[in-house]
Amino acid sequence: MTVRRIALRLAAPAAAVVVAAALAACGSGGSTVSARLVSDAVTATSGSTGFRMSLSGSVGALGSRFPLSGSGVIDPRGRRGAISVDMSSVAALAGGQLGAVPKGPIRVDEIFLGPVAYMRAPFYSRLLPKGKTWLKLDLRSFGRALGVDLNQLSQFGGGDPRQALDQLRAVSGDVKKLGRETVRGVQTTH
Repeated sequence: MTVRRIALRLAAPAAAVVVAAALAACGSGGSTVSARLVSDAVTATSGSTGFRMSLSGSVGALGSRFPLSGSGVIDPRGRRGAISVDMSSVAALAGGQLGAVPKGPIRVDEIFLGPVAYMRAPFYSRLLPKGKTWLKLDLRSFGRALGVDLNQLSQFGGGDPRQALDQLRAVSGDVKKLGRETVRGVQTTH
């Protein structure tokens, strides 16, 4: 699983946190929030030009859980961003199949602009010419070589989690206010 794919799968929950924060800012006094307030929060959130994200989770394999964490910045309109993920435990899981792996944290970095991704990780060194540290991957060319349209594989339409917010626009009827919680220092309403 690539860093970008991990980030895309985790971007929708990040967007949900933003929507929750926007709903908290609306400050409904009753127990029922109108669908209009939800729609307004989605509109306000969708107007953003980019976002910061963080991820944490684990990969299950061989009867164990291996943690991973990362962070990044993404500009969905400009189709660009940068993501860095600590893959130390996953590299340990590979048991040397990734080549020589240095001691300490193992970071996989990705910078992407449109369909081109630049990736850096210690275990890419055996794939690159001597002295090079970044691997360039043109996803369009890669997809064509495989006979696949990679744009169709992204469940978030090219990495734009605002599309997940559009699903909230379809909310009809009443939305129930369940309570409040502080998430990463921001007061939110559930």
